[in-house]
Amino acid sequence: MSPKEFIEKSKAEDTLKELKNYFKDKDFIVSDVLSKDGKLQYADLVQEGGTLWGFALIGYIYILEEMGIRFYSMAGTSAGAINTMLLAVAGKADDKKHPQILEHILNVRLTDFLDGSPIQSILAKLVSRKGFINNFVYITRWIIMLFLAFAISAFLINMIIPHVALRPLNLVSLILLVIIISIFLSILIKLKDFIGKGYGPIRGAKFHEWLKDSIEKHHIHNDPKNNNIKNLADFNDHFSHHLDLKMRQNDLNKVPPNGSDRMITIITCEISSKRKITFPKMWDMFWDKPEHVHPADLVRASMSIPFFFKFYELTLPQDKISAWKNHIQWNNKYLPNTVRFVDGGAISNFPLNVFQNPNYPEPRMPTFGVRLSSNDGNDEISKLNSILDYIKTLVSMIRGYYDKDFELNNPAFILGVKYINLEGHNSLNFFMSEDEKMKIFKKGADSAAVFLKDFDWVVYKRERINDIENKKKISFNPNGLNDQAKIKSLIENISSDSEKQEIHKLFKNEYKD
Repeated sequence: MSPKEFIEKSKAEDTLKELKNYFKDKDFIVSDVLSKDGKLQYADLVQEGGTLWGFALIGYIYILEEMGIRFYSMAGTSAGAINTMLLAVAGKADDKKHPQILEHILNVRLTDFLDGSPIQSILAKLVSRKGFINNFVYITRWIIMLFLAFAISAFLINMIIPHVALRPLNLVSLILLVIIISIFLSILIKLKDFIGKGYGPIRGAKFHEWLKDSIEKHHIHNDPKNNNIKNLADFNDHFSHHLDLKMRQNDLNKVPPNGSDRMITIITCEISSKRKITFPKMWDMFWDKPEHVHPADLVRASMSIPFFFKFYELTLPQDKISAWKNHIQWNNKYLPNTVRFVDGGAISNFPLNVFQNPNYPEPRMPTFGVRLSSNDGNDEISKLNSILDYIKTLVSMIRGYYDKDFELNNPAFILGVKYINLEGHNSLNFFMSEDEKMKIFKKGADSAAVFLKDFDWVVYKRERINDIENKKKISFNPNGLNDQAKIKSLIENISSDSEKQEIHKLFKNEYKD
């Protein structure tokens, strides 16, 4: 199916038409950074990981691009990293990228990515079926309970009525019970090894090769006369070239970005050192030259879903001590011989924090974020009715709180974030039909349309400034306790009128006198 046919059948075009009609008689302003002709507006973009929910990310981008929005810098994890990389290599900065991304993803069978051994592939295929885990746990629990009930009943009957010929049956039950316990203990031992080494049934080699091939189909600066993008040096040449941009008329006092500081950020976790790694910034920790690194390597490291994909493994050159000290403050004189990367979503699935720039209290462009969820992003009260609920909640809290903490301390950034509700869609369903892909794509498009209708650029800028003011306020009241006398004392002991005015401004609502 061609990208155009896919979009038409998904009915995302209907969403776009309705959105354009909505803004027919309204100003559509989302940024102060414009293309030279003023027709395009630029924003930074963060995309959350979510495996095959990534089709929703493409739908979201489709609407933004068709509305004249282009992306300056980008960040993402796992599926968000895949989309980030494809956006970065597909054409020039002012080109629409979604047709090329769809071209890549629609021309591959998703089941080809399940490339383990036959048994491992079967296991992965079963796990990817909707509801498999819950059904497996439910059935296993009942089988064990029935067997234990049978074994205990046979044992009690044999004890109460010794002449009943149940001893052979009781013996068989006990033998089976011993076998089940032995198997269970063996699984625990194997699971410990499995977890400790980050193993998964799927090798990830097929995905890696597909992404390499997809990236290498693009030329540096989108010019067929130039080389294809085959390594990090090529990528840097392609992505960081000069952009001819301008500011809105009312912001001529600000300098427009020129493309030299464009960045992409891909998040992964290196489990040997227990560190969060940001690529390509930290590439020199693991490779000798940019020419030795393929951009697909960085993404493969980010999407290594624990217990599903095998970690991405590299042999580490031992002359990297200085790079490790520089990037992650490594204080051991030895380095691991081998490094192993697992999915960046284990620690930061939505790296919104990379776009906090203290040099611009009032941002020149917004940071848009796309989150993938089974609801509308509403806070939920976790149910703790079983040990499984407890473990799931604990893992979810740990893996999500790194990003949540930034949002709590910088609430204005949330004004640029939209959740896509994907309830009912299994993110690991590699047997997804074309119809389901289109439904997920359409949900992304619909969410983008709702977001753009609600987004207010003036309010966004104001709230970003307020975030900084609120942090200053907290520094005067670190314990969060209102102490009016203390604040007054601080003001009286400051000689500078400008500083007094600044403090009065911060606390004018609480301490009007």
